[in-house]
Amino acid sequence: MKKIVQHPKLIIGIILVVTLVLGFQIPNIVIDNDVKNYFPEDHPSNIRMEELDDIFSGQVMMAISVTNDEGTIFTPEVIDAVSNLVEAIEPMAHVEDVDALTNSDFPTGTVDGMAVGPLVWDDFDNSPEAFATLKEHLLEWPQMYRRALFSDDFTSTQLIVSIEEGLPSEEMSVIYKNVEDDIAKQKELHEGLTFRLAGDPVIFERAKDYMYSDLGHLVPVVILVVLLCLYFSFRRIRGTLLPLIAVTISTIWTIGIMALFGVKFTVVSTCLPVLLIAVGSAYGIHMMNHYYAEIAGKEGKVSFDEHRALVTASSAHVAKPILLAGFTTIVGFASVTTSPIVPLKQFGIFAAVGSAIALLLSLTFIPAILVVSPPKQRKHEEKQHKAEEGEGTLMKIYGALSRRHWKIIFISLVVVGVSLWGLLRLDIQSALLDYFPSHSTMRVDTDYISDKFGGTTTFSAVVRADEGKSIIDPELLKSMDDLSLHLQEHHPEIGKIISFTDFIKRMNQIMNYPPATVEATSPETGTESGQGSDQGFGMDSFFDDDTSLANEPAATAEASDDGFGSFFDDAEPGGEAEAAAATADTHEAGQDPTEKYNYDTYSTEMTYRDFLALLEDAISKRAGYTMSVDELVKGIEKGFNYKGADYYEIPYDPAKYPVASREELGNLVSQYLLLYSGSLDDYANDPLDPDIARMLIQLKTHKTSDTDAVIKDINTYVAKHFPEGYRVECTGVAEMEKTLTDMVISSQLVSLFAALLIVFVIVAISYRSLAAGIFGIIPLSMAILVNFGIMGITGIRLDMVTSIIASIAIGIGVDYTIHFLDNYHHERLASDDLELVTRNTILLSGQAIIINAVSVALGFLVLTLSSFVVLRYIGLLVAIIMITSSLAAMTILPVLLNIFKPAFISRPANIKRPGAETSGKEE
Repeated sequence: MKKIVQHPKLIIGIILVVTLVLGFQIPNIVIDNDVKNYFPEDHPSNIRMEELDDIFSGQVMMAISVTNDEGTIFTPEVIDAVSNLVEAIEPMAHVEDVDALTNSDFPTGTVDGMAVGPLVWDDFDNSPEAFATLKEHLLEWPQMYRRALFSDDFTSTQLIVSIEEGLPSEEMSVIYKNVEDDIAKQKELHEGLTFRLAGDPVIFERAKDYMYSDLGHLVPVVILVVLLCLYFSFRRIRGTLLPLIAVTISTIWTIGIMALFGVKFTVVSTCLPVLLIAVGSAYGIHMMNHYYAEIAGKEGKVSFDEHRALVTASSAHVAKPILLAGFTTIVGFASVTTSPIVPLKQFGIFAAVGSAIALLLSLTFIPAILVVSPPKQRKHEEKQHKAEEGEGTLMKIYGALSRRHWKIIFISLVVVGVSLWGLLRLDIQSALLDYFPSHSTMRVDTDYISDKFGGTTTFSAVVRADEGKSIIDPELLKSMDDLSLHLQEHHPEIGKIISFTDFIKRMNQIMNYPPATVEATSPETGTESGQGSDQGFGMDSFFDDDTSLANEPAATAEASDDGFGSFFDDAEPGGEAEAAAATADTHEAGQDPTEKYNYDTYSTEMTYRDFLALLEDAISKRAGYTMSVDELVKGIEKGFNYKGADYYEIPYDPAKYPVASREELGNLVSQYLLLYSGSLDDYANDPLDPDIARMLIQLKTHKTSDTDAVIKDINTYVAKHFPEGYRVECTGVAEMEKTLTDMVISSQLVSLFAALLIVFVIVAISYRSLAAGIFGIIPLSMAILVNFGIMGITGIRLDMVTSIIASIAIGIGVDYTIHFLDNYHHERLASDDLELVTRNTILLSGQAIIINAVSVALGFLVLTLSSFVVLRYIGLLVAIIMITSSLAAMTILPVLLNIFKPAFISRPANIKRPGAETSGKEE
């Protein structure tokens, strides 16, 4: 300390130069909230994500919905808007693909076999007939297009923009801004349409805007709050400004160092400046308190040399306890570095670095300024200690302690019990979308798109074949398809699944369309039906050729009791019953489908009995007791193989196909892939013989618990039902968020244990007693438990950001315990009167603890003005935890010390008393 006060101008000059150098680095800070940055490079989830992108690309997706507020999507305005957006976005740098209504493929059957053309063809003329055909095509393959290209009410369509993975934040911002500009142009052209944006890139960019807003207004507000707290504590300009200047400089240094080393700013980092300003002021408060206590003992005018000696003495007097408190604060923050989550690790590092800098400046910069600017004059009245103003409140605390020991213990146990109950209700999630207010445009648009379409939370189930195995093995394809159906049946939160098997099923369907002979000339109209026409049933003959039911009332009555079976019991051989049986029964390998489905008969005539036979067949194959109209219609279509409906399946049963064995069905699938001219790049790693296939799963919610449930079900199903030689891995943004939640749990437990252990060790070593370590962590443990209890009771989730609250509590709250223990220990050495010891300790250290707790709490309450919901929670909870930890230090701790009378408290320790926690007044 002597060297500092001997060369104060040099110290000040060095500090100012460093501040300027690091201050100029701050504009280079990079803000990036990509969830991939939250993981270490060698983390399995990160590696799987990179591998997935290398194989399939387009894992980063942005959704744009276009809604016709006054009609359906089948209008020229919608087609024009979608087409314009596709043409504008597809050429953008780093945009890999755009899937939309106007550029998607439509595979269909032809006389030659299979063809793949666009849904909206080149000469699409926007006529009613063209839109009718477009709608027909969309409905022909709903498994692919429904809730992907059109909403169930046909009022909205969607564009999916696939963006190159791993883009720098600046490049992603350019794409986002360009997309927004293109949407704005379409809004001007089409006032009757509403455009919405969602997806992870949108979340990342909107979070960036929120962060800029927060940093712009929260930092000035917290400076103002701390300024007012300091002023009302000291009532002096110097006592107000010096601690504030010191923490402001420490904040500039910390953020400058982050920028210098290329550390990215995330949502977690947003609260770092507020934390450093609020927390770092504590060291300055204690330094100034001791300085004013020393100078209050001097009468008359103080000379320059006397003042320098006074600064040296006060700084030396307070250095050890401040260093101890500062060290434990640094350790509390450093405990977060045990987390594998990168932003948390970085937060812990720089919160510790910032606290160390604030501590260093309090012990160097503040004494140096005090030396070069001594008070001009003193008044005798300044001997009076300002702490006496708060003596009334402190005496009330003492009074409560001296008379109600066991009542305080009882109340503490009740608080612990309630907190444990709240802890059991704690919800753990880590979805970045939840950080936004529910009324924000981001949340409203995302909720709309998730409701209308498949959802914006996505991950992939990637199937890999071992060496010697093939993805196109019917056994594997059937298992994949069954898994898709199982997930959609058991997880209502799943909005859509698109799998490689959907393409195989579609190919199988269109390669088994009814033969060209079905489109025979209708005897009634003389017109010819086109392939896939709705006239395949020959509805004229259906109403004209069979009147037998009208003349058989008894048979009809029997039908009401016996179901559809009575219609077939009365049928004569060769009649409609045999036709129905032919429809229901499977045929031998190579059997002509014309015989199975009665194409020749049904294409020109159909009776009531024929139609009821189809109904009976459809109902008999239902999955459960009930059946929707849509399921019934599909069952009828399959019964007649309308547009190949009975073949929308994985080729698995050799008896249904012209093959002798299931192995030969694999060759059939190979032929399909050879004929298919569309792109399968997003779902298979090879167009002809893939060994990796993908199932894209979209969820309508952002709850990581939902993602976790689906992934666990996938793993369970695969273990039970998949053939040997195949592995399934789940990866994608949703899987990474789920893994992030798991990491939050483990890192929270590790960091808490590490922080409490280190505090225990520090206090135990300082007093040469294990009991001292236990007493030292009791107030902290209780404050942390109360924090988790409040979170569980109020429904505040434990996530990546809120997990730092406990470490903040330890880092700051330990100061109160250390200062109280030190003063109690000193008073206990001077007296055996426990009431006097408690009274003097509270009066001596209580004011500094209350000033510090209130200033830190008010500083963190500034975060309740944040744009992010999660930062509002941090501000509120840290403020509460400051109050609980300071009260616990001044109530529970002395009660326990007085009851148990530990030996360490009455023998000399290794730390020095911090001195009188006082303040005087300066003119």
